[in-house]
Amino acid sequence: SFFLFGSSFAHSANMDSLNKKSTKYEIEVSGDFFLNSNALTNQFTTAFYTGKFIDNTLKDNVVKKLKYSNRFGGDANTGITFTASPDTRNVSWSVSLRNRQHIDGIFSRDLFKTAFYGNKIFAGQTADLGNFNMNMLLYQQLHFSLFFEGDSSSPSYGWGISLLNGQQWLNVDVDRADLFTSEDGKYIDLALSANTHMSDTANKSFPAHNGFGISFDGVYEIPYVTWNNTAVLSVEMFDLGFISWNKNTMNSQVDSTYHYQGIEIDNLFTLGGTVLPQYNKDSILSKNVKLKKESDFVYTPAIFRVRTSTQYGKKFIFEKGIG
Repeated sequence: SFFLFGSSFAHSANMDSLNKKSTKYEIEVSGDFFLNSNALTNQFTTAFYTGKFIDNTLKDNVVKKLKYSNRFGGDANTGITFTASPDTRNVSWSVSLRNRQHIDGIFSRDLFKTAFYGNKIFAGQTADLGNFNMNMLLYQQLHFSLFFEGDSSSPSYGWGISLLNGQQWLNVDVDRADLFTSEDGKYIDLALSANTHMSDTANKSFPAHNGFGISFDGVYEIPYVTWNNTAVLSVEMFDLGFISWNKNTMNSQVDSTYHYQGIEIDNLFTLGGTVLPQYNKDSILSKNVKLKKESDFVYTPAIFRVRTSTQYGKKFIFEKGIG
């Protein structure tokens, strides 16, 4: 995905910029996606995403990798970019329109086991389902950038600014979720403390406008020579910004304990209104969950990188860095 971010500027992060002539005008259509985790395997993720049957082998392979705290994250981006180099002073500008999707989160070992194996394996024990956080973000980006291309003895640099349209946002933060299952399986106890933020659920389809934001990009490249090979030291920043969500954003908080004993049925042939308890969804929510609508604020996922690129001949580039 770094290659897409790099296209924020006309020739940024490209070793060829040291010795090539820029094209006058260029239109680029791009798309990329990635999904990564320290525990979820490719086979498990593919089966889950495509709705295929998840057998014990797929689940067991994930369990082998699980730690107390596990991470996952991903991005999917599509866009179109117009770049122009109107003169011979190595100055170019570009404008882009992109659709950005992001997800990241952490989850516990016990949460995965309970979700995919059931709570029977925790009979007589307390499963720690807390330490869970998930952040999902969908927004559109109108991006403008200006890039000044140097040569083998002078630096290249550029900056960019983006206007953001917030379409959807969901953040779930579960600080505590202790689930106790009785040894005989007759009851469960749940101690839950959680906070959820969600953009307007009645307005989520494209081109929904639930928030507005701004982000900034910047890049600085210093050329140098190492062992008679041309190289570039790059310092880069992408998507440093925020989105302010409107007053229809839902904020829900819960900090309660729950005890559930199930339903006892003495005779299947005498089921009636007195056997099955009548629950009112609204009354349950009002009693246990604090709900309010208010404007909210979230930072966009940003990237900072420092890296070097060394060109060996005309076909090979060796790159290293941290970000």
